[in-house]
Amino acid sequence: MSRPFPAGVSAQELDADAARALTTLSGPNRDIVARHLVMAGQLIDLDPEAAYQHAQAAVSRAGRVDVVREAAALTAYASGRYGKPCARFALFAACAVTSRCAPWKRMLSAGSATPRRP
Repeated sequence: MSRPFPAGVSAQELDADAARALTTLSGPNRDIVARHLVMAGQLIDLDPEAAYQHAQAAVSRAGRVDVVREAAALTAYASGRYGKPCARFALFAACAVTSRCAPWKRMLSAGSATPRRP
């Protein structure tokens, strides 16, 4: 089940680079996925579980898109699901050409035994 959006949450709030990554999606689907990503980003530090649920809703609609996989990994990690981020970041890092996942790639390749934020 998809998490509801608070009034006023807009796809236009999404980072420009992330929004560009969603251009392969249809208009209505792109808008919904963007709003889920906005909510995941807003909630990750305040309510990691809710952020994770929003990221999973985005995955169910656009799991092949790199920024969606990244959000899924970040929120899984933040909500204490330490096995899932490793698998999701491995896939994301293999496909990503940006450097924003570099700290996570270093942590995962070092085999950090203690989960922590980079």
